[in-house]
Amino acid sequence: MAAFAGLVNGLCQAHIIGVVWGGFLAKYMLAVGIFILALGLGSLIPIRKNYLQHALIYQQMSAAVLGIFGPWIILYAGTQFPLPISGIIAALSIFVLGFVGGMEFPLISELTRLDSDSSFSFANLMSFDYAGMSLATLLFPLFLLRLFGVFPASIIACAINLIVAAEILYYFKDQIIPKKIIVGLIALFGVGLLVFITVSGSLEELAGKWITS
Repeated sequence: MAAFAGLVNGLCQAHIIGVVWGGFLAKYMLAVGIFILALGLGSLIPIRKNYLQHALIYQQMSAAVLGIFGPWIILYAGTQFPLPISGIIAALSIFVLGFVGGMEFPLISELTRLDSDSSFSFANLMSFDYAGMSLATLLFPLFLLRLFGVFPASIIACAINLIVAAEILYYFKDQIIPKKIIVGLIALFGVGLLVFITVSGSLEELAGKWITS
């Protein structure tokens, strides 16, 4: 689920970059390349074994924030700032999203290794990761983009990130301290997401005005 959501968010931002700057295919592939590079670099960060569960929850919540605001940052930069400033902002946005997404892999890998009750192996983890990303590459262009559009698709991906964070909290509920603060943060993010969904129609109109202005 997390890999699926991460790649959907990356594809949303790549799509916006292709639309705003023109030369759609070249810009789209460049943005995806930056995202994949950042995923790899994020997976190389050293992981401390203390509070792995907390780190993974915060990573998912950070990915949700970056995923939901990233397309708007890129759109605003591309329509309001000249090159190369707008290009740098867009590249940084998708790079940070990919880097934070890449941090997920070593965190889950280490948690799986330390959890004696887990039946997951490293190969299982890789399989689920690739399966989620493959599913994203199919569902984003054929289903999410066609039926919902870019911005609702990013909202769906961010909701998945919050669901993953809640699942981690539930699974490791005996090891996570303080639980109340994290539950409160997840609930706050959920409420914020609902508000964002409520006003998304007006935001879509604003996006159209930015592009045509």
